[in-house]
Amino acid sequence: MIALLDCNNFYVSCERLFKTSLNDKPVAVLSNNDGCIISRSEEVKSMGIKMGEPLFKVKKKLNDAGVYICSSNYSLYGDISNRVMEIIRKDCDILEKYSIDEAFFDLSNIKNKELFCFNLKNKILKWTGIPVSIGIGKTKTLSKIANRVVKKNNEYKIRLNFNGIYEINCEDELNYILRNTSVEDIWGIGRRLSVFFRKININDAFSFKNINLKFIRQKKGIVTQKTVLELRGVECYPIELEQADRKSICVSRSFGEKIYLYEELQSALIIYSEKASQKLRKYRLSCGAITVFIQTSRYDEKYYFDSKTFTFIEQTLDSRLIWIKANYLLKKLYVKGFRYSKVGIILSKLCRHEKVQISLLNYALNNENSYDDKESKVLMKTIDSLNERFGEGKVRIASGANSFSYKKKLNTLKKKNNWLMRSNYCSPCYTTRWCDIPKVKIK
Repeated sequence: MIALLDCNNFYVSCERLFKTSLNDKPVAVLSNNDGCIISRSEEVKSMGIKMGEPLFKVKKKLNDAGVYICSSNYSLYGDISNRVMEIIRKDCDILEKYSIDEAFFDLSNIKNKELFCFNLKNKILKWTGIPVSIGIGKTKTLSKIANRVVKKNNEYKIRLNFNGIYEINCEDELNYILRNTSVEDIWGIGRRLSVFFRKININDAFSFKNINLKFIRQKKGIVTQKTVLELRGVECYPIELEQADRKSICVSRSFGEKIYLYEELQSALIIYSEKASQKLRKYRLSCGAITVFIQTSRYDEKYYFDSKTFTFIEQTLDSRLIWIKANYLLKKLYVKGFRYSKVGIILSKLCRHEKVQISLLNYALNNENSYDDKESKVLMKTIDSLNERFGEGKVRIASGANSFSYKKKLNTLKKKNNWLMRSNYCSPCYTTRWCDIPKVKIK
């Protein structure tokens, strides 16, 4: 049996952790640059506010209803997510982190599965303050369905033995649930594929489950066929203990305001290069090529987009080498007179450290830019550990030495740099930045 744990309204729950006054009050979390609504409390959902709704369309409605609006704070969310996953891992070794707020874990050796999950749910709530729902089924797809029953039980009206926990126990109960589940709500189907199935009168999950396997494979491929088999209780997607190596790493952001100057593009790109390099080393990878791109808004009269790629002879993980070539490409791309809205870097041709093909030419970038591989790895490891311990940006490449460890300096940077994202409603990074640690005054 497989369980799916899903954190309830995760971003909203994280915002409520250090602001208990928000409990039972309407809260909405916004996307990058405060653009769209990406997380809603139950109170906001009941107002009819949809996921992905642009803020400017509903801002008056939210303000009139007294909704507390938050900018996204991914540093906080990521740290809380890691804490939740570690709690699960202590009790369940076979765990797959599916997303920032979801995880599959194996319950095959657990006797009373619902009771076990109920105790786990209470432990997570007590230790982190995050409420969760858990669905249990024979396959990943069925556990997704079971989790949906927990969250939307008003649609199914099934009696739960434990609050927030549901296990699909028998075939009759499963068929009842599938008849009351729309085809687009099946994991892996979604709205686009559902259009095809509705045209052939497949409107619910029960009809989808009983579709002809040969027909579905011919029309929509083996992946969709596997979804049908999963609904029938045949495990096609086992829990993955190790994530597959990434094919590329991209770091890019839309600017808070349009910018003209090359120096501002450069300031943004060096931060993104360092973030990309840090991710590269986190996954124990090296990159063989980098791509830099810049663009203006598609709604501007003068639209401009261009990208250029540089390929290394020997893969590297060194932030310095990556930045030198990223800066070189940016100079080639920059054209005066445009109002730029975005810059980004993509690392590609990735491979594991131990599989790097050593150059026969003992490759060096104009001699002055060549670094000893062993010394480079030690230096990069030291930089990563210092930044992890003392806060993001504590140690940077000199040309981008903007530290984010002190609040006064961070506020100054936000005023000074137009390329920083808009985050007018951002909460402090309570658990990941020294200057944001909650303070208690004793009189």
